[in-house]
Amino acid sequence: MLWGARSTNQSCPSMSDASSTAVVRRLFDALNDHDLDRAASQLDRSYRGVDATRSALTVGREAAEREMQAGLTAFPTLTLSVERCVADPPEVSAFWCMDAVHEGVFLDIPPTHKSVAVSGMGLFTIRDGRIVRGVHLWDLAGFLRAVELLPDLPNGNSDSVTSLLAPFDP
Repeated sequence: MLWGARSTNQSCPSMSDASSTAVVRRLFDALNDHDLDRAASQLDRSYRGVDATRSALTVGREAAEREMQAGLTAFPTLTLSVERCVADPPEVSAFWCMDAVHEGVFLDIPPTHKSVAVSGMGLFTIRDGRIVRGVHLWDLAGFLRAVELLPDLPNGNSDSVTSLLAPFDP
């Protein structure tokens, strides 16, 4: 379901699609505002996250907050947009796009001062109004191309991810 839409799934009747997606929306809004306290407040203390792109495990809200801080330090102009969000409570899936300038160390890569546009997906599990689990995949190759550490693909498509989604819009 798109933000706030209603499904017929009854697997978690205490958590509606709207309230599930609202938790994820608050996380993205807080990150866009660079408000780490508010972002971390959307996570349960027992949060466990997997960044499948980096093969990294995050255990606990404090560890997640440190990762978010590192991201905001590396990309101080970061803006995130949620392009699609689907709820099947207690899970919410969000397809997002990030625009930023690489201004700090990220993945041991020193600042390149290059503009980057990266897309990714997160699968979030919501319990009692908090995110308890997150599984994340994002376009590492796209990031490396943007900072000129990986060559462009031959015959690559220059269309933005959001324009490629247009045929799927209702």
